[in-house]
Amino acid sequence: MKRCRLSLDRLEQETAVFLAKGWEEEIIFPRFLLPSKVKEGDILKFSIEVSKKDTENARAEVQELLEKLGKKQGTE
Repeated sequence: MKRCRLSLDRLEQETAVFLAKGWEEEIIFPRFLLPSKVKEGDILKFSIEVSKKDTENARAEVQELLEKLGKKQGTE
């Protein structure tokens, strides 16, 4: 799992713009996912991890759709 701390630079209409020390890029995040009382200048902690189960389910769905498409194209 990766973790980082980001500084909330500014709140825009539907997004929040974060900055990280040493990074040269802004990180745009949906505002509705943030805590309701967050304000500019706050430092937020983020954790990022891969969800293996959700990834496997998504791949299975895509594979199923590709198989259906292949069958449809083969019957025309």
